[in-house]
Amino acid sequence: YVAEKHLELVEPLLLGWNSLAEGGFDPRSVNLKRTAARYEGGSYNMAGLLAFEASLELLLRLGTNHIDSPIAAAILENVATISKQLDENGFAVQLPTEEFRSGILTASWPGAQVSDLNAARKHCLEQNVILSVRAERIRIATHAYNDADDIERLVRALIEAHQLFSH
Repeated sequence: YVAEKHLELVEPLLLGWNSLAEGGFDPRSVNLKRTAARYEGGSYNMAGLLAFEASLELLLRLGTNHIDSPIAAAILENVATISKQLDENGFAVQLPTEEFRSGILTASWPGAQVSDLNAARKHCLEQNVILSVRAERIRIATHAYNDADDIERLVRALIEAHQLFSH
């Protein structure tokens, strides 16, 4: 969305056939649509959309919840393992209720400042553990392809970070 009065103020970074008033792509054209569609690039990601359809079909075939899906069960098992291990090592872990649980959990330690958490994130990246800091907590996302070695590396890196960056 761009307010109509600002359309002429914001110059499109890229032009594609969706940007042009003619409805077709002529690389020499500068005749833009008179709506915010002028900022739309080129074609839809058709390969991605087809792959997304196949992915959804696979997930639906395998099941969509932890009761009938080996993928969901593996994800929730990873979350339970991570949660338990972090809790045993002095972390405060936050999880949604079981009804809304997913592969995402957050953790922190008492007294941690955002700067500590950002330093912990950097330390974890150096250990090939990718996570983020959100809302003054460390955000951890796991999936069915993560194994015990991944979880061990994550927990070890967070314990090290806790020791390094606690006040």
